[in-house]
Amino acid sequence: MCGAVPAALLATGLQTANTIRQGNIAEKRAKADALEASRRAKEARADAARQAAELRRRQSADLARRRAAFAKSGVRLVGSPLISLGDLSADYDSEIEDVLERGRRSARGLAGQASAVRARGLSTRLNTGTRVGTSLLTGL
Repeated sequence: MCGAVPAALLATGLQTANTIRQGNIAEKRAKADALEASRRAKEARADAARQAAELRRRQSADLARRRAAFAKSGVRLVGSPLISLGDLSADYDSEIEDVLERGRRSARGLAGQASAVRARGLSTRLNTGTRVGTSLLTGL
């Protein structure tokens, strides 16, 4: 009977140590995953800004070419030609805003994912403490 108690204590201690180790590993993995999601969110914002800047540059060049073509042909930029260029410019601005909004949406989703992963890591750590307490109480 004396040998059974130390063996049970040893088994409980090993199980407890293993549970703590698994909880720590899971929490570290969750933190790493959250950092990666945060990095991807930042990257999504930067990528959208780059795309919008490139689009803005191309559209500005297109509008300049059109104005030059109007001027070369002798068309004055009043009335319909002016309205046409104004509409095109507004369409271009809308397209740029769409690119930026897609980037913001993607970044928000990734930031939300990072928060969820962080919360899961914290939950895992807290549940590890509960499991350790349970194994200590039931193991004795």
